[in-house]
Amino acid sequence: MVFAVAWWLASVLPASAQGLRIRTGTPVPIEVKQTSEMALEYLVKTQSNNGTWQNSSYGQGPGVDGICCLALLSSGEDPNYGIYADAIRKALRSIISKQSDTGLLSTSGNDHGSMYHHGFGTLALAEAYGA
Repeated sequence: MVFAVAWWLASVLPASAQGLRIRTGTPVPIEVKQTSEMALEYLVKTQSNNGTWQNSSYGQGPGVDGICCLALLSSGEDPNYGIYADAIRKALRSIISKQSDTGLLSTSGNDHGSMYHHGFGTLALAEAYGA
């Protein structure tokens, strides 16, 4: 009898393993959104035609391109759609062009590479692939 009652309740009541999450706290200030949008626009404006970005500390390479690409992807855009799709695609092509026969993403002429470039380049590719 208990089983029959439990079965009946389970079949007529909506399943809800967890209650709805209610977000509490202070909303993110509008300045965060505005600053983020300005920063993303700066990235788009400073990207070269071949999809790379220059950095005084790390030079040019798949790591710098990867971090910039991750910022664009993190805004909710993807390589196929959105206002940053073209910039994302150019960055991905640039990163892919830096891959050696061994799979290492590195600056040209640097066979041993840098895990900075390889790591961030790979992370951007993986994130874009999952978009």
